[in-house]
Amino acid sequence: MRIRSTLDSMLNASVIGVCAMGMLSAAAMAQDGCVDLRLIGSYGDIDGSLYSASAVYEDGYAYLLRPAGYQAELKIIDLHDPSSPELVQSYELSSSLGWGRLAVSDGVFYSASSGRLIRYRLDDGTALPEYHTSDIVSRMVVQGDQVYLGFFDLDENGSGGFEIVDVSDENNPVRVVSEAIEPVNAAGEVVDLDVDGTTLYITHNYLGLYRYDISDPASPRFLGRYTLYGAEYSSLSINGGVAYLATAHGGIEGLLTLDIGDPSEVLLVGTSLSEIPLQRGQASSLGGNLLALSYWDFNELRIVDVSDPQFPEQVFVVDTRLHAPALINEETLVLMSSDGLRVYDLGAGFGGDCRPPVEIPCDMDGNEALNWLDTSLFLEAYLSDQAEADFNGDGQLDRFDVSLFLVCYAAYSDL
Repeated sequence: MRIRSTLDSMLNASVIGVCAMGMLSAAAMAQDGCVDLRLIGSYGDIDGSLYSASAVYEDGYAYLLRPAGYQAELKIIDLHDPSSPELVQSYELSSSLGWGRLAVSDGVFYSASSGRLIRYRLDDGTALPEYHTSDIVSRMVVQGDQVYLGFFDLDENGSGGFEIVDVSDENNPVRVVSEAIEPVNAAGEVVDLDVDGTTLYITHNYLGLYRYDISDPASPRFLGRYTLYGAEYSSLSINGGVAYLATAHGGIEGLLTLDIGDPSEVLLVGTSLSEIPLQRGQASSLGGNLLALSYWDFNELRIVDVSDPQFPEQVFVVDTRLHAPALINEETLVLMSSDGLRVYDLGAGFGGDCRPPVEIPCDMDGNEALNWLDTSLFLEAYLSDQAEADFNGDGQLDRFDVSLFLVCYAAYSDL
């Protein structure tokens, strides 16, 4: 009776765990495939210092920023012919920009770091008046005449915040609003932000996804917050009413797919968990049905197929020293650094001979078939505190390990 009671409680806990995280799919649990990542073009030195914020891609051009002492060099690379990247302009910038957040909009280059927003005209390299931000900038987005800034936490009791700056008069940037994230006493920072229509989306690394109506930028109206208790969040990518939010929860990491068609009521519609690790140092690029994630702290690039938003599927992982990804289109990927870039052709598609042999994590007896014996062996390992039952690798046995075993069993039993 004691074993049956233990089993019942484990199964009940596992169901609660899966429901809390959302739907897990067979595709999400399947072994990764790969893509034919074929180098077709390159520019510059790819062995120099690499930082995610040192390069940005916009409308056929790559902008590579290399600070050097009290100055910085900005190189503009034409990528309209991806197989033949060409340097079209180079400027020596007078400001010490540091490793800031970069953006390009309407012929102006933006860099935000160390409490400063610095701008240069791209046609002639002329410096525009600096703007002093309310705090140290962690993220930046420029749309039209508005600059949207997210902030770091500068003390143990601050949760960061956001600021909107009007640059319609290029010689007189004006603060429209500066607001702290509520609750203000929650430590953390804004790790990503984006604007979709009249809605500002802000990702806080501990507090989740915030939404604000910015129809009147001077008076942002809070619409709500999406969060999972105890989770941590990273990059945000938005495409056509769908948001992809990198997250980690209870040792399970991956992407959440959120329906943001109605910003006042965000709905979880899909997950790809225990497959795509969350890292704080992350840059993303969304193009068509592909999402590129670059983890610069770990020299790693991941490509995720989001053609089915309910079941995002990781299709490629590779070590790389180039950390700023951009999808020119669904068949062309450029990876950039401060010193150079590489362009890759993805046209060969996914899968094929490069898919490794399928390994089934929940095949406890290793006979490449799932049956009652695998369940029995897992329960035996779980109840006797054996490492084989630690499915999420966090060093302890709990309901999340049971959840992952059950999801794995359901996914692979259909293969």
